[in-house]
Amino acid sequence: MQAMLYLFATKFLAKDQLKDIKEEISMMVLGQMLVDDGIQRGMQKGVTLFATLTKKMLQDGRVEELGRAAEDNEIREQLCKEYGLLETDIDRL
Repeated sequence: MQAMLYLFATKFLAKDQLKDIKEEISMMVLGQMLVDDGIQRGMQKGVTLFATLTKKMLQDGRVEELGRAAEDNEIREQLCKEYGLLETDIDRL
């Protein structure tokens, strides 16, 4: 249902019209549901990404670095790049 409403809005409304109603939609129940769905998907992708990184690092015996990656975003991002785990690739995991 949500996808259909989004599809209709993007298909039949101009960008300036979408901007005009953006705040109104965000205050509605449907808007909140869409935001909640997006947050849930983002969390699932983050968990999948870190699980994949963890598996690869454990296979390589990099346990100490894994501990640091769990606590430091910058290290985690560097390791994800090193292992080829880019945000654009998360959907394939």
